[in-house]
Amino acid sequence: MTALNPEKLTLENLSLEDARLKAIELLLDLKIKKSKFNNLIRDIKNAKTSREVQRIMWNMYMAGTGYGVSGSSWQKFHRGV
Repeated sequence: MTALNPEKLTLENLSLEDARLKAIELLLDLKIKKSKFNNLIRDIKNAKTSREVQRIMWNMYMAGTGYGVSGSSWQKFHRGV
């Protein structure tokens, strides 16, 4: 995964649709497995608030930098994908 600037992850103040579009735009710039990309897109599309979109992106950032919570349900789900 290439570096993702944490300042770009401030999505909670955007409308839900704008947050989704920005998150997907950020994902397109990263080199991640196709299956993981598809799962993240699905999660973003199913998010009910812009804060949830931000949480998804933050979890992805933390996992990609090695600071994710080991054994978290998010990490378990995305590990094998």
